[in-house]
Amino acid sequence: MNDISRFLRDIDGAYTDRLRPASRQRILREAVDGLRGRTSRPVIWSFVAPMAAAAIVVVLMVPALYLKTPAPEQAGKPITDLQVTNDGGHVVLTWSDGDAPRRVIRATSREELARAIHSRGELVSGERWVDPREDNAKIVYYVVN
Repeated sequence: MNDISRFLRDIDGAYTDRLRPASRQRILREAVDGLRGRTSRPVIWSFVAPMAAAAIVVVLMVPALYLKTPAPEQAGKPITDLQVTNDGGHVVLTWSDGDAPRRVIRATSREELARAIHSRGELVSGERWVDPREDNAKIVYYVVN
């Protein structure tokens, strides 16, 4: 507090303008009184408040992240013996995995495949899926997981 008072007195002595000395002293006195009325906080409190706010944000964001995350895939056996055949103009996918429910995703371009990977796809029970769509795509990507 003494350092602040000395600093303000130094300013008072070095400052020259058209302000009357009484006005200048009143301004300095009010500044010193304002400093005396303040309570100083320990430095640790300047770190605690932002950390508490960050912790609250994390606690509120974690459930939202779980809602946005796609559901985990079936933890069954991996698909074995995947076969792609043509049956009357329709693509037929067959595989062996013990009849665990699987998700089939179909795309006709790499860009569409990249977007479709994050979709739910079509849920298939069993070990066979027939593509019901007929189109003239040169390449069709299928993902079974």
